[in-house]
Order: sequence, then C-alpha cells, then structure tokens
Amino acid sequence: MIKLLSTPILLFFFGCELPVNVGDYEEKYILFGNLDVFMATENTTISSIDTVYFSISSPVGSGSLSENLYISNAQITLKGQMGPDDSNQIREIIFQEDQNKPGHYYPDTAYTTDLEFPIFLNGFYLNNDYRLYPGKTYTLNAVKDGDTLTAHTTIPDNIHFSSQEGEYLCEGELIPINADIQLNNFTSENLLNLSLGEELNGVDTLSLYTEGCYVGSFASQPYFNLGFEAPNSSVIRTITFALEADSLALESDLAGIDLAEGEPFSDDLNCNGINDSVYANLFYNWPCDDSDFHLMDIFKIWKGHYYDSENRLYFENPFIWSVETTPIPMMWLYFNYYGLQLIQVQATDANYYNYLSGDPLGQNQQLLPDSNIENGYGLFSSTISRAFFIYTRRVAEN
Repeated sequence: MIKLLSTPILLFFFGCELPVNVGDYEEKYILFGNLDVFMATENTTISSIDTVYFSISSPVGSGSLSENLYISNAQITLKGQMGPDDSNQIREIIFQEDQNKPGHYYPDTAYTTDLEFPIFLNGFYLNNDYRLYPGKTYTLNAVKDGDTLTAHTTIPDNIHFSSQEGEYLCEGELIPINADIQLNNFTSENLLNLSLGEELNGVDTLSLYTEGCYVGSFASQPYFNLGFEAPNSSVIRTITFALEADSLALESDLAGIDLAEGEPFSDDLNCNGINDSVYANLFYNWPCDDSDFHLMDIFKIWKGHYYDSENRLYFENPFIWSVETTPIPMMWLYFNYYGLQLIQVQATDANYYNYLSGDPLGQNQQLLPDSNIENGYGLFSSTISRAFFIYTRRVAEN
C-alpha cells in the first residue's frame, strides 16, 4: 500500500516556541513545486519534478473548500542549467495542466522519461537533455491573467551518510549502538535483483524490538545511528518505503494456530469475529480485546493508523521524518512494517527550512509562512537525495 507523495511533505520539528507576530493577509495566488536530484546507482543521477500546484488563497474562516481554490489555464515554466553534461546550457521546461485535476501542472512528455529499473520516487523523471545539477539555481514562473509569480531554488550540493557509533542510556545502563550497518547497497545489481524478485546483496537486517527502551517516544533507543554530511542544507528528511507492506496472512497463521479461513476466531484483529486476512508485516497490530496490551496506546498515539475497506489495520507508507542534526537515531518511529525497506535520505534547501521554521506544527492559522514566492504565497524548494536498503524482522516477543 505504498502511497506516493506528489506534494512536498512539510512536517518537521524545529523547537517549542511559536511566534506571535501575525502577517497582514492579502489574497494572492499560491504556487508549490519541488525539484530533486537523486544520486542513484554508481554513476547515475535521476532528476525529477513534483507536480506543481497553482491555486488562490482564502482567508481563515471563509468556508472555502480547498478543491475549489485551484486555478486553471496558468502558464508554468521552469528555467535553469539543464542538459546531458554540466555545461552552461540554459533551458526551459513548459508545464501542462492535468485535464482531470484543475490547478495540477506537470512537465510535458517531451521533457520526461520512464525509469529502466524499479524505484519509488516522487514526481516526474526528466530525460537526459533536461538533467538538473546540484549547486545550480532554477527559476519557476507562473503567469495568470497578467499576474506573474516567480521563485528560485538552489539545489543542495551533495549528501553522504553512514552508520555511526553511539551509546544510549537505558534505565541507568549505557548500551552501545551498532555501527556496522551496511548502507552502500543501492546498486544496479540490487535493483536488478529487486526487479527479478531475488535476494539483495549487502543488505543488513534489523530486529525491531519493542521491550525495554526501544518504544515510547521520539527519544527511544535507536536500532542504529544514521550520520550524514550535507553542505548547504538545513534540514534532512528521511522517507521510509516499506516494500513488503501489502503482504497478507491469515490471523491464525500469525498466531501459530492451524485454523481454516472463515472459522470463528477469538484473537481477532480486524474485529469481524472470523479468521481472515490481515497485513502480515505490520510492525504492531492490536486485537479487538486490547485491554491487556500496554503498547497499543503508545502506537496509536505516535503512529498514524488507518483501516482499509476490509477493516484491516495499516500504517503510513511511506513514512516521512525530518531532522536538523546528525546523527539521526533510527528508532521505532521510522519503521511501520517488517520486511525489505528502501530509505531515501534527502537534503533540503534553505527555502524548505524557512517556510515553516516559525510555525512547524501549523498551530497558528493566522501566521503567514515565510514564502519564497515573489508576488504570491507558497513554496518552491529542492532536494538532493540518496537511498539504501535494509531488512527489518519480527522478534518473538512481538
């Protein structure tokens, strides 16, 4: 149930103090867009553009529905250094509007391509003639009825990561954190193996423990530390794709009981009283009679949980988290499923940081974000990213 994200995820935590100064509201057009350069396999980069959203603002309390605020028939372009090599070729990409979704714009197919290997990335992939480059500045323009909105972003220079040593104080005892996690495994060989359904090489396995200090909050004991270096970037965003989230199994099989499908089942998980299928790799599931499960409330508080049409519990996938400081403690909140994970690590530009740095939790509806859109509201940002694979496994106590 991977749900690809077509908009920039703007949830991150910078501090506890919220500003009190409120900007003067003025109706303006709103523009959102994001660029990404993905450092893929050994000598390959992938340039992508998210869907560009163009709408009109509405005052708080107006009662306007967001879907009615999108604006059609705008002229959207992206300009900057593009091409098959790192030269000074200034090129322009023209966007077209989605005929089924007003106000949603994407690059014309003349600029895009399909990927030759399976990978979960957001947006539209640019072909080699329109490749984007780290450290370069790009300009997004939107024109509507004589009004012009303009914004600039400079793609961060690079990002590198590795597992790092550390210690965690758990109930008075210093526990060493494993630093021997292999992260240099996003290779063309593994992408081929993934497409063929074969085992990947050089991929470590994490045991997702829940006892002791492993579960409780964002300060819980990490399974490993992810250190990073990202020049000219203020915020690092991780996107965890659980690649085996859709696997189903009978409730009785998960409980180790031999029982036919459709038979009455006392340890029911989806609250219909019979033995049927649930998502087999869910990190934590709770039965209908959950009075004796102390972890249930913790998972419900910290993880967004949902139910599908068959009343089967599932968690967010992909899961996004953002931080400012290295290393990142890769603990229970970063993982929603067992099985193979693809974790994309993104370095964001200054625009992303500035946009919500004043009100990261969105608690003040009257506060205008620090937009970089000239003559409008919104955000035009960019990221540079890398990825790695890792397995997560269930342990007996789970």
